[in-house]
Amino acid sequence: MTIELAPVRGNTQLARIVERCTQDLFEAHGIEATREASSPCDIRDGACGIVRIAGKQCELTILLLCHGGLLSRAHHGRVLMRDWAGELANQLAGRLKHALWNHGAGMVQQTTSAVVDAKHIRVDSGDVSSMAPLHFIAKHHPAVVMIDGFLGKGLALEPADVEPYVAEGGVVML
Repeated sequence: MTIELAPVRGNTQLARIVERCTQDLFEAHGIEATREASSPCDIRDGACGIVRIAGKQCELTILLLCHGGLLSRAHHGRVLMRDWAGELANQLAGRLKHALWNHGAGMVQQTTSAVVDAKHIRVDSGDVSSMAPLHFIAKHHPAVVMIDGFLGKGLALEPADVEPYVAEGGVVML
């Protein structure tokens, strides 16, 4: 069976899921992140973690850009902040995988993250990505999430009438 894919641009349900997952991610690190209106922000002093998730009904690339000040507040240890940006992108992708499962997308695989300096990423609401950037403020520093890709054309992303596939931090044996 072939599943027809459609671009994620304009998918308000996916935007709500991404917003919730992003806020939950920062909350898990003791930081309140609030969604801000799309505005120009100076995020060049930071890093961008990039992760791809894919399954039968989705092909998504997730970009998480964080200001350097936010990265250091989210991790109090001595760690290379570029690595931490990649880890946060992995954690966000994991949350999205669980959310997509709970919204009927089925099994989704995740790749290892890549990281680039944020100064190389253009953040605006133009045709940069299939989804307009979602802007957040956390600890007075900007963060931006962009999702590019495709979802199954018939996938409504309505909450599934099932128990969560796996709880955060849980293990599943296949």
